[in-house]
Parts: sequence; C-alpha cells; structure tokens
Amino acid sequence: MKIPLSTAELAKELRTQLSALRLLSEQFDKGNEFLYKEIAVKLRIIFHQTGKSHSLYNSLNLTGNYLYNSAGNIRNLATTGCKAPIYLKFSSQAPTKFHPELLQIFNKVSFDDWWNNLPIIIDRYGNDFKRNKIILSVANTDGGAHVDISIDEEYYNITRGEGSGWSSKNLDGSVDNLNPVPSLVRQIAHETLETFEEISL
Repeated sequence: MKIPLSTAELAKELRTQLSALRLLSEQFDKGNEFLYKEIAVKLRIIFHQTGKSHSLYNSLNLTGNYLYNSAGNIRNLATTGCKAPIYLKFSSQAPTKFHPELLQIFNKVSFDDWWNNLPIIIDRYGNDFKRNKIILSVANTDGGAHVDISIDEEYYNITRGEGSGWSSKNLDGSVDNLNPVPSLVRQIAHETLETFEEISL
C-alpha cells in the first residue's frame, strides 16, 4: 500500500530540489562544470512527467504557469555553428569553451512549449533539441543518474562530434570538438530558477 504525499509535502520537496539546483548552479559557475549532470537530474525530477514518473511540477498543478525562455531568437542567429543562448569565450590563459548567457530573459512561454516544443539549441546540421531531450539524455543515458553503453546519434554528435560546429586546437596539434551541453543545462537551470522566483510555493 502506498500513501500519497500531501500538497504541503510535495511543495516542501520542490523547494528542496530548487535549493539544490541553486547550489549546484553556483558551483558550476565557479568552475565545477562536471556538476551539469547533477543539475540535469534535478531538472528531470522537477519537470519530467510520464505515465509512471510523476514530476513535482505536474503533481503540484503548476503546468499552467509560464516559464522564462532565453532561446526565443536563436533561429535568427548569424552563425555557421550551433545556435543557442550560450557563447564562446576565447582566452590565451584558458581553453576555449562555451558559457551560459545567464542574462535577463525577456519572454515567457507555456510549459508545453518550453519543455517539449521549442528548441534550446539548433546544431550545425539544423537538428533542433528541445529542453526535454537535452535534460533526459544527460540524466538518463550520459552520466546523470545512469550511463548507457550507447547513446542517440544526434546527441552524440553535439556532445562529442562536430555538431556544435566549433573545435579547439591543442598545443600538440590535436583538435577537440566543443561540447555545448554543459552550458545548455546550466542555462535551463537559470531559466528555471528565474521562473520560480515568481511562483509562490
């Protein structure tokens, strides 16, 4: 027999998850970028709803709220590489890598559009990735809560192949393809935290 949790208990758990998300994001910003996988797990707990998996967001009837969207204009970005609310930082003192924008976000969209329909990134080949695909790929298959021995080809290309359209040359002449997903996960966390600043729990 299972005993359902009260609304107050679920709200308390959501506040706990958001506090953890905030702490993980702060540590990511301090250079601990490997924590993006833990961030993805927290976002999955908050948002991922299936027939068997109940999200806190859905269980608390929050899906009528609108969420901040930082990727509204990415289709118009003039670049031959990936299009996303992230940027490349070039430095002679540090490796070239992607960073989340973490800027003020100007528009809101419905939960269904935010999670399921609108892309957070478009790779160099024109493949678009919704937030749910990025978060679930990281959390379920790529080291967040589980590691699969094989992963989706498009996700592989954007994390390990040439999907981002950017690479960095090492001192020994070797080339590393740049992975935008850690910064994307942090950007999604930023949107989430900004949204919940305006939702009463």
